[in-house]
Amino acid sequence: MKRLFLSICFITTIVCTYAQNSEAKTYVAYDNSVFRQGDSLFIGFKSGYNFYDYIKDNSKDVLNNAVSNIVGKTFKIVDIYKAGSISCFDANTVIIEIGQKGFFGKRLSVDINNAIRTGEVIINFSPQWHENIKIPNFSDSIAFLYKVKNSQQPPLNFSLEYLRRFNKENYDKYRKDEFELDNQKQISTNKMKENIASMSDTTTYYTDIELNLDNYDFSTMSFPVKFEKYYTLLQNLAGEFTETNLVFANQDIFIKLPVDKSTANSFIKRRKNRFGDIDRTVFARVYFKNTPISVNSPSKLHYINDGYRDYLFGTISRIEFFDLKNRLYNYIGQIVGNK
Repeated sequence: MKRLFLSICFITTIVCTYAQNSEAKTYVAYDNSVFRQGDSLFIGFKSGYNFYDYIKDNSKDVLNNAVSNIVGKTFKIVDIYKAGSISCFDANTVIIEIGQKGFFGKRLSVDINNAIRTGEVIINFSPQWHENIKIPNFSDSIAFLYKVKNSQQPPLNFSLEYLRRFNKENYDKYRKDEFELDNQKQISTNKMKENIASMSDTTTYYTDIELNLDNYDFSTMSFPVKFEKYYTLLQNLAGEFTETNLVFANQDIFIKLPVDKSTANSFIKRRKNRFGDIDRTVFARVYFKNTPISVNSPSKLHYINDGYRDYLFGTISRIEFFDLKNRLYNYIGQIVGNK
């Protein structure tokens, strides 16, 4: 009986020791992001000119900068460790090794903290990224067409500007020949009419702007958002054609970005430099509809087209906020308007 008891104790000790040794490694990065051995790591865009600065390819046991064909791919975390004597990393740098081990497996070594800081790894996506793909961009040409439409003037009046802004090659080619230029203006007019006829004020567009966040409000668990009065879409052209600006008629109800404390703290950590300064610039994607506003409305009276500037008006439905300028990932949160 004593031997049986000792055998059970011995087996139990071996099982416990194996379980401890095989426990998945975990690392909490500088922004509080958690990475666990066996989980997946998503690769973002490279921060270097041709290569990733903080992801190294060690498939052939020689560390080289990883190339851009891994963008958007997912790799399994196979190990987490300090760089130690690895020559291209500081000894205390935490490395997350991803990929599949083995002779034919692709293995990558990720300087995880710097990769987070530069966007070479993806923290999170917008929860509505699939829906967002279908929403068109409020491009310069679309903005121009709404300017023409809202003006209630004949498109012919804008044909020369359209030609100069969006078909400069033909303008330069024919500008000295008044007959050819007149023909090009007519072609531009017909194209504008066709495009305007297919446009609808019920269409939701997106445009990308930069905003600033104020200090986190712990009582409301939100960041106050700072807007500009308007955003320039089309620059003044050679002093002859006015700039076109976009005014968000309802931006005053989008002034608080709700974010939980953990996410907010992570954002602040990512934006703090070694001197303690914090860059609170965020990259916003604004979803809105064009809003024709009566000339006599209070909103319009503040923005009279004065011969130097034209104004378009939009009604915001929601705004998404991102860490990175490409606005494809590292999502922080969003503000949704009343439906």
